[in-house]
Amino acid sequence: MTFVLGSIILMRAIWNVYKFGEVYLLSRHVNVLSVYAYEKAFASYEHGLAAAITTSIFLMLLGFIILYIRKVLKW
Repeated sequence: MTFVLGSIILMRAIWNVYKFGEVYLLSRHVNVLSVYAYEKAFASYEHGLAAAITTSIFLMLLGFIILYIRKVLKW
């Protein structure tokens, strides 16, 4: 049961980090990294900065996943 609940919590955390559609449709003036990366990539055509932002989001999430698996799921 611990692994099932731990996996569900982990998947939910990943989905919440990359949530874009609801935030962008409700308010474009919210300071969220996914909306900021989108605006940098497609509104101001700074594709390099947007790629750096999304790469840093990915690396932070990867670090969280590794820490979560080692500490909570104890693999």
